[in-house]
Formats: sequence, structure tokens, C-alpha cells
Amino acid sequence: MRKPVPILKTFEIEVNPDGIAILTLNRPKRANALNYELLQDWISSIKWANEEEQVKIVIVTGKGNFFCSGLELPNVPSDMEELKRTAEANNNLFKKLVDLLIDFPKLLIAAVNGKAFGFGVTFLPHCDVVYSIPEATFQTPFMQWAFCAEGCSSYLFPKYLGQSIASELLLMNKTYTAPELVKIGFIR
Repeated sequence: MRKPVPILKTFEIEVNPDGIAILTLNRPKRANALNYELLQDWISSIKWANEEEQVKIVIVTGKGNFFCSGLELPNVPSDMEELKRTAEANNNLFKKLVDLLIDFPKLLIAAVNGKAFGFGVTFLPHCDVVYSIPEATFQTPFMQWAFCAEGCSSYLFPKYLGQSIASELLLMNKTYTAPELVKIGFIR
């Protein structure tokens, strides 16, 4: 039985008759930055695509000039307990999303439509194929902001990119261009 396509605030879902679902991050005014709501919608989108028998292929892309600008950093609240609760809630959602991506049984394709930062980059090794526009750039500024690498990137980047490029991305905040990542076979 077909499940209805969910209507989500921060994700658009389109399914064509051939069973291709296009999941589009839809916060273009915020550079498709991840917040609690977008993470929940991404989880809902992936769960739905996994359970919907009609869907055979899933494409994830972004609306606007950014594929994904990573985690939206909140203004520093006056209440540090609130900040801790928000961080813990986001961490739980990231873990749930990454677990779903690891176990996702269908063909998963990323269509990088613009700049990718943070999780917008660390998400990519979870995909079976990554396509990109030539103008896209890829950056993981974790060390610059004293964040831990996320999305299994400390394991997956060396596996797919080699140790040197993985270190430049994760530890040295180097920005890579789409043509550079095409040369090493990471994207098409």
C-alpha cells in the first residue's frame, strides 16, 4: 500500500512515476543550514523513502545556492542549560539520521547544487553516487570551530578520499572544489 508523500516544512519530496524520489533541503534563505526541524524532516524523508515500495532511487539535493551549509549555529543564549539541551537534542537527531543512512537499502544519490559545508560534506560518503555542479565547493571547518568531526567522516573520508585529503578536509579546513574531487573519483 502506498504511503502518502509527507508534507514537510524544510524538505520538499517529489516522486516521479519511475520510482525516483527527490528529497530537497528547503531552507534557501538560511543556506539550507541544519536546525532541529530540518534534521527531523530529513529523518522523516529518509524513513518514508525507505518504507515506500514505489521508491527505488533517492536523490538528495538543496534548493538555492547552497547544497547545505552545515549546522546552524544559534546565537549564544544567556542560559547555558538551554544551550546544552539544544546541543544534546541535535546530537540525538544527527545520530538517528546517520544510523538511517548507514542502513539505507536503496540507491542513494547526492546532487550537490552549490556550496557544501560540515554535514553537507560528511553526508556524501553515505551516498552510493555523488554528482555535483562544477562550481560547488566542499569544506568541513570542524577544527576551526573546535567541533568533533561528524557523520562517521573520520572513518569514511580516509576510506574514500585517502588519508592525506581526508586530513586536509577534517583537520586543516581546506576547501576543495568539485573538479578537484572529480579527479580523485569522489564525485562525478
